[in-house]
Amino acid sequence: MTNAFESLALSQGVDIQCNCSVTKVDNEGVHYKQSNGSIELMPADMIVVNADLPYAEATILNDHLTSEHYDWNDKGDFSSGVVAFHWSLNKRLETLNAHNVFLAVESPEQSWSSVRDPLEDRLEIEPCNFYVHRPICCDPSAAPQGADVLMVLVPCQSLHRNAEFAKLDRGDAIEQYKLQFSQAYISKMRETVLKRLKALPELVGLESHIVDEFIDTPGSFADLYNLAAGVPFGLVSLC
Repeated sequence: MTNAFESLALSQGVDIQCNCSVTKVDNEGVHYKQSNGSIELMPADMIVVNADLPYAEATILNDHLTSEHYDWNDKGDFSSGVVAFHWSLNKRLETLNAHNVFLAVESPEQSWSSVRDPLEDRLEIEPCNFYVHRPICCDPSAAPQGADVLMVLVPCQSLHRNAEFAKLDRGDAIEQYKLQFSQAYISKMRETVLKRLKALPELVGLESHIVDEFIDTPGSFADLYNLAAGVPFGLVSLC
């Protein structure tokens, strides 16, 4: 899809610049840093900013911060964060569809509301609702013959904003935010998901078939995409 959009844009005479970081947007145009570190200005009559709005308001549209920092306007109402488990498996899981939703057996409404709980309560994550995507149902090339892949999305709290982190270099700020999701919390969530999946006989002992894994948290979503509060589904409303 990305390649198709690029080809369409190029066919219409669009000039695409890569390896450049936008540092500021103002009435003059777009200020950006080239790969050699120099700051250039691209004058513009109209600018469309597709960065996450609360992040953009606090950085590239702000007179004090740039994209070399990480912060956000926290006056909005944000959706939940997500912990994403990406698993490569050495067996096929024919019992799962492309899209699967697992609801807590007891008090599913309580499970949804728990994503708003204070940070200190994060190890208390049961009951737990989550979503499982099995892409091989739609794209057989997603895994080799006899293997499978799963993406498990578990709703969780968003990042808790600390205004002091805005004073840090972006990388240092992101590392501080990543610490808000401890290894103990992630391990407990993983354990809870695997326990719930055992309700399906084919998925009993699933953990022994996981041959590779990587995990995303709101901290990594903030790092990869500059998402305010690390929430991949963005704002519920802007106050």
